[in-house]
Amino acid sequence: MLNVAVPIATYAVVQLRRQRPGYEWNEGLCKVFVSTFYTLTLATCFSVTSLSYHRMWMVRWPVNYRLSNAKKQAVHTVMGIWMVSFTLSALPAVGWHDTSERFYAHGCRFIVAEIGLGFGVCFLLLVGGSDAQGKRRSSIEGSEPAKTSLQITGLVATIVFIYDCLMGFPVLVVSFSSLRADASAPWMVLCVLWCSVAQALLLPIFLWACDRYRADLKAVWEKCTALMANDEDSGDDTSLEGGLPQDLVLERSLDYSCGGDFVALDRMANYELPLEGALPHLYPLGPLQEDKMQYLQIAVRACFLGFVFGCGVLLSFSQSSWDHFGWYMCSLSLFHYSEYLVTAVNNPKSLSLDSFLLNHSLEYTVAALSSWIEFTLENLLWPELKQVTWLSTTGLLMVVFGECLRKAAMFTAGSNFNHVVQNEKSETHTLVTSGVYAWFRHPSYVGWFYWSIGTQVMLCNPICGVGYALTVWRFFRDRTEEEEISLIHFFGEEYLEYKKRVPTGLPFIKGVKVMLCNPICGVGYALTVWRFFRDRTEEEEISLIHFFGEEYLEYKKRVPTGLPFIKGVKVEL
Repeated sequence: MLNVAVPIATYAVVQLRRQRPGYEWNEGLCKVFVSTFYTLTLATCFSVTSLSYHRMWMVRWPVNYRLSNAKKQAVHTVMGIWMVSFTLSALPAVGWHDTSERFYAHGCRFIVAEIGLGFGVCFLLLVGGSDAQGKRRSSIEGSEPAKTSLQITGLVATIVFIYDCLMGFPVLVVSFSSLRADASAPWMVLCVLWCSVAQALLLPIFLWACDRYRADLKAVWEKCTALMANDEDSGDDTSLEGGLPQDLVLERSLDYSCGGDFVALDRMANYELPLEGALPHLYPLGPLQEDKMQYLQIAVRACFLGFVFGCGVLLSFSQSSWDHFGWYMCSLSLFHYSEYLVTAVNNPKSLSLDSFLLNHSLEYTVAALSSWIEFTLENLLWPELKQVTWLSTTGLLMVVFGECLRKAAMFTAGSNFNHVVQNEKSETHTLVTSGVYAWFRHPSYVGWFYWSIGTQVMLCNPICGVGYALTVWRFFRDRTEEEEISLIHFFGEEYLEYKKRVPTGLPFIKGVKVMLCNPICGVGYALTVWRFFRDRTEEEEISLIHFFGEEYLEYKKRVPTGLPFIKGVKVEL
């Protein structure tokens, strides 16, 4: 979120420099101010509330914090405050489309509405700090003196004071002064905009400068990396100075639960099989340093997506032929970020760098580059082609519909949802037929189908629009047939009955055809199933050799596959 604010804050400063010496309010400057204030406020409020309530919850309920329910309550508290901040921040947007001269001549009056955000969030933080003030136990084991709680309260109170000094009072003075004088002085404009920039820069620096928060962040980081790396020898210090207690470090085993909708977007990757000393390379076991590098890669991807979203916001309000490309940038970055976020909420055990879907496949990358090249060339040669507003709006609605449907499918499937093809049915795998799955058999595919086509309609790309439609349709036609073979194998008659009742949701795609008591179709079905399980067995055994090494190779020699004329992958050492 902080990276969303970076390009917008930079643009705000550039806009200030381009204004004439009078620094008069105008429509463009008002929009820049609201955009800057909106994104930076969300970023700072989210960071302050999450840090504060993570720390306060550990101080206020040191024992209950170990329970998962207490953690969920802490998360809900933070999200509640964030939603309040989001709602209050959106109030200034009411005046964005009022282009009358009188509105902007009176000093952008809607900035008065922003006062509620600063005082509201700071009041909630102050209440939380006062609640922690009287608690004697300031660590999970209760071994530190009560003064630590007082330090936390003092820190939060200082944050409140600085927040109000930077944003609350200056905006208040500017608002009422401009209303009284019926004009905005140059210093008022500079004060408000520079305060919004300083808000995002100073508050994180202030938090990091505090020894208490810095120690907590380092301890939580180290323990989280040890937790994700399954490193049991990382230390057993139970105080906050040393990290989280050992009983919070959960054992994380490999999970191979199947997805109810099999949302694998590509085949299993080719694996290198290093067998050094007959010791397999297991995941997630690995050096702590490598796991820290994985966290760094996650942070880099998230920051990059946030920066792209911020640039998309700027282009969306640029009033040029690139404004619809700004819509596309926001849609694309939000899609990839939300894929990772929803996976983290629904099925954290399967979470990985691939959950961003940025390295989806070579075909996906080529298709995206092709759409960018087509838009750029057509925008330079025929700019009027990219200004069909009603067509771009239709594409935006398709994107929103597809995104919402796909995320609804992911939430409905819950832990059954997985981005990677699962080769075996797990004990927890159930056939999901409720929610959006009662409308379509493959709602996540339907959502992504319309989302991908909608992006090209939004960009007014005629060539890539047709190409995307044909390619995506063919991909999902083959995908649904392969998936339904596995689902019939897993659930049998139960899935066949569900298949009769509910359509796929994809146009002209009915899924795999199952015809009983028909010798011709029976032979065709048998050959299709045989070929499918031949390829699936080879893919699975590549993974198993990668996981278990010599142990699986010995097992492979002793036990057959059980499938006729299928021996599995051939391994030559």
